[in-house]
Amino acid sequence: MPGDCGPIARGGRGRKGVGLVGAAMLSEAALFNTGSAMPAAIVQTLAALTLTLAFIAPGRAEPLRLTEADAGKSFALRVGDEVELRLGETASTGFVWTEQSNGAPALKTLAKGSDYPVAMPGAPGAALFRYRAEAEGAAVLSLRLARGWEPAPVKEFLVRFDVRP
Repeated sequence: MPGDCGPIARGGRGRKGVGLVGAAMLSEAALFNTGSAMPAAIVQTLAALTLTLAFIAPGRAEPLRLTEADAGKSFALRVGDEVELRLGETASTGFVWTEQSNGAPALKTLAKGSDYPVAMPGAPGAALFRYRAEAEGAAVLSLRLARGWEPAPVKEFLVRFDVRP
């Protein structure tokens, strides 16, 4: 489509921001309710600034989604990025994931929960954890899958993060 500048410009997937089209649609009438349009040079400058900010704005548009397959890996994050961790478990049999290290102070825990689509004893589900990169530095997330009354875990999960500004 002529004039189409891709998903970031349309305000779709990509970095957070108004987008090129949003900036181009700004007008003096919208800002000051005067009924006259902004000069084209101002609209072009706003569009360029918005596009630039879209590329340098911190944070991912979507959280980094991790599963058991990501155990042992390292990831780069920027302050403001979020991480969503989904680990399979069967809580009704006693096997649950517990944090051993939550990545503090570089990471902040936002939520802990579970997803069990079938409400039946013995049915598999998932433990859900959500974190946000809050400060620059190294972080380690370490969890173990075990029954609370047994000393040894049946699985362990560890990932490392390098959080940058």
